[in-house]
Amino acid sequence: MAEIDVIVTVYNNEDYIEDCIKSIQAQTFKDFRLVVIDDGSTDRSGEICDRLSSEDERIEVIHQKNGGVSLARNKGLAAIRSPYFCFVDSDDMIRTDYLASMYQCIKEKNADLAICSFHLFNDGEKEIDLSETKETAQIEVYTDTSQYEEKFVDDSMKLVSPTNKLYKTELFDGLFYPEGKVFEDDYVYYRILDRSKCTVFTDAKLYAYRIRKNSITREKYNLKMLNHIEAKRQQIQYFHEMKKQRLTEISLDAYMYWIWCNIGNMKKEGIEYREKMIPYFSFLREAVRYLKPTRTFSTKKILKYWYLAYIKRI
Repeated sequence: MAEIDVIVTVYNNEDYIEDCIKSIQAQTFKDFRLVVIDDGSTDRSGEICDRLSSEDERIEVIHQKNGGVSLARNKGLAAIRSPYFCFVDSDDMIRTDYLASMYQCIKEKNADLAICSFHLFNDGEKEIDLSETKETAQIEVYTDTSQYEEKFVDDSMKLVSPTNKLYKTELFDGLFYPEGKVFEDDYVYYRILDRSKCTVFTDAKLYAYRIRKNSITREKYNLKMLNHIEAKRQQIQYFHEMKKQRLTEISLDAYMYWIWCNIGNMKKEGIEYREKMIPYFSFLREAVRYLKPTRTFSTKKILKYWYLAYIKRI
């Protein structure tokens, strides 16, 4: 059994998947197993993965009928056999010391979860440096989500992404990605963060994230974007039940942001939004009851949220 399983899900990424896999093969940390989930690709992605697997016994390829990224990730989760694992997206790459550095963070601090920073690069950009990082990394260690609650505001990409993380496998016990959703990561990440009894953050840019023109975040607006609000509703309820007041406040702020963002986008697209938003405002009337004056959430702000929930016409 390997020490780390690396999970890569791929769907029609023939232009990128070989570079992704080769960046994993080049790791200085050798005790890993790579599991590739081919989610019914209709291009050469599956063929490329099979070829690379035939050349490297550490690579296992699982082919399945196309079911979407959540189904593919869940298939990967079910295939895990190692005590630690990570996700790598099929159009991204990792530095040669990614696994070694993340594993060292976990072992030195007896942590459940390690999180690194991203190197962002544009689609088509050449000469990405994937060699070992030479800079001295800043390390932060937290033993409860309430200790790094403001990161939910300032470092949302770093927290939400399922990549850029090395997980203790047991963190995902009983957890799966919701199928049929966009922004599926929003439904899972906060539960993982809260389950971790010790989380290590490193500012080293060990994960190379490709910015693609046709990514879901750049698509024309459609009603699936309402999944953002639905996920934040579950997040509010979760932190309220866990009695983590500041995280409840931050989650409600995000909920409100996505309500008005979706209303604005629906107006631009000429979509009748009032009836569609009724269930979200109904929940808002429940959620404002979770609020109380604190150092971080003033009485004035609470009254504003009550006004938005009960009086303002949308």
